[in-house]
Amino acid sequence: MPRLTKSLVDKLQPRESRYDVQCDAIRGFVIRVNADGSRTAVFRYWRDGRRRRVTIGQLGPGFTFDKARRKAVSLRGQVQDGADPARERQQRRSQLTFAELAERHMAEMVMPYKAASTIVGYRSLMRRHLLPTLGRKRIDEIDRDTVMRLHARIGETTKGAANRARSLLSSVFTSAETWGLRPIGSNPCRATPKFRENKDERYLTAEERGRLEDALCQAEAATKGYPRYVAPGSIKAVRLLLLTGARRGEIVGLEWSMVDLDGPAGSRRPRRA
Repeated sequence: MPRLTKSLVDKLQPRESRYDVQCDAIRGFVIRVNADGSRTAVFRYWRDGRRRRVTIGQLGPGFTFDKARRKAVSLRGQVQDGADPARERQQRRSQLTFAELAERHMAEMVMPYKAASTIVGYRSLMRRHLLPTLGRKRIDEIDRDTVMRLHARIGETTKGAANRARSLLSSVFTSAETWGLRPIGSNPCRATPKFRENKDERYLTAEERGRLEDALCQAEAATKGYPRYVAPGSIKAVRLLLLTGARRGEIVGLEWSMVDLDGPAGSRRPRRA
């Protein structure tokens, strides 16, 4: 049995069927290589004459080998102290609600990585569609039928919101699998259909463009605190949207490092506002 390291684990290749590689440095620490190439960290031990297993999590960007190794060391210590982590986890899993899981997902997988506008959208989907129906349910109670019924009900009003809620729900359960709170491959959103959305594009007419420009000019001339006043930065953002056709979030979150000042539009650096 080898001493498991990140470099060794990265070199493990999939086979026709899954196989396990045990670590000789941490007793019970195992990396399971699945047929699809994914790798799952597992901890195994004996308690009361029975072999127990704790799924630590699936390795990936959100859960590295080093994190899995530290968790295995912690579990090894718990077992040596007489604890039964597999049984304790099963008891916690049976009591964990979707609301608790969603809160952890937002704190650990969304807040540190997503843009502010995305976070606002996710919280809205949670508050309006997911938590009222699923919030008090235990996570092991939520199955594919539950997801499909919720998706269909939201879709009666807004198909786009139904699809976005389904995607968010899927990412929450992906986190649950990564954290070992649900078995790998048990995501209830898997293989559930999405609604077809018709995305229409419409451009401003010449008359509408003229009225918008008039409104922007009036806003520029207005004094702060008076009607029609709009902050200069907002006016510039609207004009940049008109010129580029970019999304609102792309312009609002634009930084100087993202701008190619030496491109074909000219080499002179514009003055910062």
